[in-house]
Amino acid sequence: MILRHHLINYKAASATLDKRGAPIPPEGIEARAAMETTRHTSESKIIEFLDEAFSGARVFQGRQ
Repeated sequence: MILRHHLINYKAASATLDKRGAPIPPEGIEARAAMETTRHTSESKIIEFLDEAFSGARVFQGRQ
């Protein structure tokens, strides 16, 4: 998947978790755990993608 997809998933999961309070029923707790997993997975993929993209980057400093 592309970076954009993971960024969208991360932002959506974060917004959902931030907006919703602490769930009381077991179904709510399970749904919150699933959303936290989605956020964590997306964050990991974003970091992995950026690490791969910048792993071969080189910086050149010019003289003045």
